[in-house]
Amino acid sequence: MKMFRTPLLIIGLDGASPEWIRRWTQSGDLPNLAGLMTRGVFAPLVSTIPPISPTAWSTFMTGLQPGSHGVLGFRNVDARRYEYHEPDIITSARVAGRTFWDVAGAHGLRVAALWVPVTYPPWKVNGLLVSGYPTPSEGRSFTYPENRAADIPCLTENSAFFRSAGKEAVAAELLRLARERGRVAADLIRRSEFDLFVMVIGSIDHAQHRYWHYCDPAHPVYDVEGARALGDTIRNTYRAADAAVGEMLAAAGPDANVIVMSDHGAGPAASRLLHLNAWLRERGLLEARRPALWRRIVTAAYRWARDRIAAKEQIYRALPRALRSCLTRFDAGATFGVAGIVWPRTRAFRFPLHVCHQGIVINLKGRQPQGCVEPADYEPLRGQLIRELMALRDPLDGRAVVVSVRRREEVYQGTQIEALPDLIVETAEGYACGSQLWSAAITPTSLRRLRSHSGNHRCEGILIAAGPAIRRGAELSRPSIADLAPTALSLLGVPVPASMEGRILGQILVAPPEADRKTMGEPAAPPPATVAEGAFSPDEQDSIAAHLKTLGYMD
Repeated sequence: MKMFRTPLLIIGLDGASPEWIRRWTQSGDLPNLAGLMTRGVFAPLVSTIPPISPTAWSTFMTGLQPGSHGVLGFRNVDARRYEYHEPDIITSARVAGRTFWDVAGAHGLRVAALWVPVTYPPWKVNGLLVSGYPTPSEGRSFTYPENRAADIPCLTENSAFFRSAGKEAVAAELLRLARERGRVAADLIRRSEFDLFVMVIGSIDHAQHRYWHYCDPAHPVYDVEGARALGDTIRNTYRAADAAVGEMLAAAGPDANVIVMSDHGAGPAASRLLHLNAWLRERGLLEARRPALWRRIVTAAYRWARDRIAAKEQIYRALPRALRSCLTRFDAGATFGVAGIVWPRTRAFRFPLHVCHQGIVINLKGRQPQGCVEPADYEPLRGQLIRELMALRDPLDGRAVVVSVRRREEVYQGTQIEALPDLIVETAEGYACGSQLWSAAITPTSLRRLRSHSGNHRCEGILIAAGPAIRRGAELSRPSIADLAPTALSLLGVPVPASMEGRILGQILVAPPEADRKTMGEPAAPPPATVAEGAFSPDEQDSIAAHLKTLGYMD
């Protein structure tokens, strides 16, 4: 049997929250994570804006911020047009920038990356790659080398199952996936020789989205009866992930350096909604004609069919391009409440990102198709919107609704910035961004929505690190998820590409580099995907999109 000699093991726990980690390590529920924290370091980890899985994991992989890698959601977005996004689910080919395991592999290190989101289709690496969510059925090639699929199960979240199965069955499947990923990863660690081993467990995030209202008595739709059967689902999922961590630590042995991290944290879903388009309409900055009764009926019927007809994506892709473009605009109107907007007389409009972060786009002349704002008025209008949103109060109780409104260049840098919204709005705790145009600007969240999607993302995930090269008890000041790629390369002794925007977390290293050591020898480049960009079939597109809607990732 080969001895495990991996210098670095990185375990991702998608959605793991620092609040739950602190509580359940202290209670004894998570002994393996508690042991790592005792002999190493623990800190909250700052996620991306928005704190959504495809954006955050792309930053984790590349060390680039969203303005450089270009991923802001599960679909490609572009604020320069009114349709908001392309219809296709993103693939690995969309991620601009080299992953840190590609860089390590280019320096001769053997690498493995298993189940990291947004890695389908797989590409050639110096070792092993198993694609993560969203990955289609096991009938498709999801590994590199392709022949490894014969002995490594897919173990990705089956969108069709999660969309249709009952709550008890989904809870059991989440536990199974966490356990099986830990078992398979530990077996690979024992049997193979890798210098870098990266894997992700996704069960925690799914459990928090679906089951928060069963474990939180303060939740607006707390279900007493359901709590008897499902109230421990989230804690049990953390326990299963902790047990998987224990299996991998045992396989790795005491000489491995270990990082456990999450892409974002979690909390209860918001009970109040801020509808930015309705607010802009009230302020006279967005003009719209109330849709005629026939259009409202057609829109309601379309939304019903869109959400229920499984073949919708297949039908859509069989249509001529011109008709597809018309339907995309109609879908934006039905989904985001923009039907009837008079674009030539609209100065600003909402741009959806994800729940607690939304964009506002200035309808700029020369940039948008029907732009009406003169370039000289662009900056004064942004300043006006910032002041008025920061002054916004909830008429129900006088609470501030918004905690920050920032210009895009204050949030993002990089080559993709022109496709991003002009302002980034962050709502206060308890508020999320809604899509209505003709409602009041602030409304309660529907109980139906709260029951189906009771937990949501927060901006702080976790960072735990331990091992021979990690300083025990080191203090960290707001480490970012972008810092993990350069720090991992530093731990491996690999020069960090100058294109990486994260910093080396030298304060946690026993032998920190003399400077934030970066070289110019590794230019940014997309991973060489071995499958065409249109990697999902129409049925797979539809199944994944429907699943993402149940989790609140898409309107």
